[in-house]
Amino acid sequence: MGYETESIYKSLRSTLDELGYHQALSFDSLYLVKALVADLIQTTQSLKHYKELSQKTLSKCNELEVGLQPYKEDNARLVQECNRLHKKLIAQKDNHEDAQKELKFKLRQSESEKESLEFNTGELTARLADVEKECLKKNQRIHELQNVILKRHPHRNLTSSKSTWGGKGDSAVTFESKLKASTSLDSTVHLLKQADSNTKALRGEVKELQQRLDNKEYVIDNLQTKLNTRNTEITRLTSLLEGGRPVAAVIQDHTGDTVTHPTCIQSQMFCTCNDKPAAAQAQGCRFTCLEQRNSQLEKKLKECLRRQHDAMQHALRLSDKNKMLEVRLKSVEQSKDSEKASKDMTELQNKISSLTKLIEDLRKENQNQQNQGRYTGTKTKTSFTTSKSERESVQLREKVEDYKILEKDLMSEIDRLERENSLQKTYITELEYKLLQCLNSKEDLERAVKVKDALRRDAKEQGGGGVGGTVTSTTCDTEHRFEGLIKERDHYQKEYAFIVDKLTAIPLRTHTVSRELPLNNLSNLILERDEYQRQSESLQHVSDNRSDTVHCELKRRLSDQGQEISNLKH
Repeated sequence: MGYETESIYKSLRSTLDELGYHQALSFDSLYLVKALVADLIQTTQSLKHYKELSQKTLSKCNELEVGLQPYKEDNARLVQECNRLHKKLIAQKDNHEDAQKELKFKLRQSESEKESLEFNTGELTARLADVEKECLKKNQRIHELQNVILKRHPHRNLTSSKSTWGGKGDSAVTFESKLKASTSLDSTVHLLKQADSNTKALRGEVKELQQRLDNKEYVIDNLQTKLNTRNTEITRLTSLLEGGRPVAAVIQDHTGDTVTHPTCIQSQMFCTCNDKPAAAQAQGCRFTCLEQRNSQLEKKLKECLRRQHDAMQHALRLSDKNKMLEVRLKSVEQSKDSEKASKDMTELQNKISSLTKLIEDLRKENQNQQNQGRYTGTKTKTSFTTSKSERESVQLREKVEDYKILEKDLMSEIDRLERENSLQKTYITELEYKLLQCLNSKEDLERAVKVKDALRRDAKEQGGGGVGGTVTSTTCDTEHRFEGLIKERDHYQKEYAFIVDKLTAIPLRTHTVSRELPLNNLSNLILERDEYQRQSESLQHVSDNRSDTVHCELKRRLSDQGQEISNLKH
């Protein structure tokens, strides 16, 4: 054992001296130190092995990076070309959509013009047909007039008849009337032409506004499509940049400078030099600039969100204020109604309080009589008076309740009477308007008389050939007109009688209701009944006078028309 320990001690001492550990070594810790030295040797050997492997891998990585550099450059170039081509494609799509929408707009314009032209052609063809028909009618009329003139005056020519057209006074009058009619027709034609021109101008303005509106709609659609394409492009680029490319690559694409790869940076960590390259410093500056810009944008976004939150709170406050104002308005309306009800209630309470005071006074008198009662007779009298007063109080309460019910009924009846009065007033105004229409029909009759006079004059000038037909036609028209006037007169008389019946029925109702009322309400209702009777009498008087006048005027017109018809027949 001593020999083995000595040999172990000598070998350990030599190994420790080789490794540089010259401290003292005891025999007690001999085996522990031996194990530690063995572990140390093993770890140093493994460390050397892994260092060699790492150097080999770094050399291989550098070789691969040198080989990948041209591929990276080609990739960046191809990405830029792809982006350019995509932009060109988007621009071409926009141009294509613009051209397509312009062509659609032109097609719609051409279709609308085609429709307007077709409509105009239809109107012109219809006018041509009408003009041709009028020309044929006028030619036939000219031939008929020529034949009539030849029959009357066979020894005269058309030229002589034309020359002797204005020989007599009646012919001069008819010529003047024809001139007046022609001037009136010219004025009406001028007004119609002016109205047509105004309608055409308005239609043109409407078409222009419609075209502008269509243009605006097309522009809005175009901008919407462009916005959608921009949104799709933004989503595409964001999907490309989501964790796919590092910051150094983005900066390189933005500036075009060469930036070292992160693996190269890791390899530089093993170097002993302390100086940083200029490219790394530029990259750090750009990175800080981007961080500052991002921080500024984040601040702006926070401010925008804060303003939006403030605006939402302001809108909520305004909505709350609006609700409060609505509640106040409702409360004001309710207060108005409550004021009216409170007035009625105060009046009723005053009446009740007065009645309660009477009852209390009676009770006090009864108590006084009971306290001062000396004889049995007086006691019986007081008891009789108390019972009587209690009965009277009960009766008074019942009367108060009856008065309340009667007041409600009276208020409803007054409202109903006021409504009927308003309806009757409106009906009377309608009847007055109809009577005025009947009076205005006098002007129509005078026009008919003027037409008859013109027909007489034409008959005198043209002879007895076409007089019979015109006279019979005018007589038939006048008879129909008189029958219509008689029917209208009968109808108005019936309506007037119906109104008079209604007006006479109103005071009877008020009289029947007023029997059960107190004296004050009865007097008021009697006064209202008298006023309604006066109004009905005045209306009856006015309507009687108007009906008499209308009846006299109708009789006079009928007699005048009969005389004229008899004269025409003779």
